[in-house]
Amino acid sequence: MPKFRFDPRRWLRSFTLIELLVVIAIIAVLIGLLLPAVQKVREAAARVQCQNNIKQIGLALHNYHDAYQTFPPGCFLPPGNNAGSGWYGWNHLILPYMEQGNIYNALDIKSSPWIPPPPPQTPLAHWNAIQTIIPTYICPSNSRTKTWNYNAAAPDSNPSRVFNNEGMLDYVGIAGSDRNFITNQEVSSRGTFVVDQAIKLTAISDGTSNTMIVGESSGLARGQRANNFGGGSDTECTWPLADVYSWMGVPKNWCYNVKTVAFPPNGPYFWPTNTGPGGPTYDPGFPLIPTVPRSSLKSQHTGGFNALFGDGSVHFINQSIDLNTLKNLADRADGNILGNY
Repeated sequence: MPKFRFDPRRWLRSFTLIELLVVIAIIAVLIGLLLPAVQKVREAAARVQCQNNIKQIGLALHNYHDAYQTFPPGCFLPPGNNAGSGWYGWNHLILPYMEQGNIYNALDIKSSPWIPPPPPQTPLAHWNAIQTIIPTYICPSNSRTKTWNYNAAAPDSNPSRVFNNEGMLDYVGIAGSDRNFITNQEVSSRGTFVVDQAIKLTAISDGTSNTMIVGESSGLARGQRANNFGGGSDTECTWPLADVYSWMGVPKNWCYNVKTVAFPPNGPYFWPTNTGPGGPTYDPGFPLIPTVPRSSLKSQHTGGFNALFGDGSVHFINQSIDLNTLKNLADRADGNILGNY
């Protein structure tokens, strides 16, 4: 009996053009079905990594509380510093508890987070430290760059403030809700991270499991795009830059690294810092609120954002949450009954 020999040329000749097109079409359909699944798996992994980042922040905050019997202040002016040099925040003080002690030790908080060397104005080690990207402070789902380049924001660039290549901060302290505003530039003090105040766990009388203390502020909201600052949107900040000490004659009025809950998540509410070419756009169907502390919490996760609670737990907050419930979660001692979240 003669042996069977596979001849690929004969096999290919048996295909008609129509059959070949059908096979290609089937393969294309299968790839089209596979890509969304791959994207979902990738986003699920990014969301888990984001939750792990916030969990690490929570552990650091509680270790800080164990050491000092209080949470760090939302932002503060270090002794020996002055308002012109810049404020620092809770995200600086927990660095030793996040295995970032080398960065913390290199920081000279009497120096500015935005004025570059030469020394003695700004020590070189300090400048190198504030240009470090801290992975735990960055959500992996955020599509924009991981650094902020102020000097790229011409014509707004200021030669005396060249805070370039500074790592971004995607997780902000919750200052509370907007129910006690005196002016629309004032940051709230009803939450856990507020200006110049250190809050104890015992002050969270609503219960630590019912109080949101850190939330996401990453990516771009609907109708918004990155501004000229080379990657940072107008409502985001770098981790070294905690506070703008005074604006419109109101001292200590708001911080970059804390947020006041005033609007639904992922909403087009933000501060148009740069309305020139390349500046932010906004959805004209929604109000434009010219205040940083009242910007919407946001993320590029599908349907909501991750949040840290006072007990150290991490929850995914749906963007359809009732706004009153969200404000109740932000306030540490309002005594209100929570809704579903």
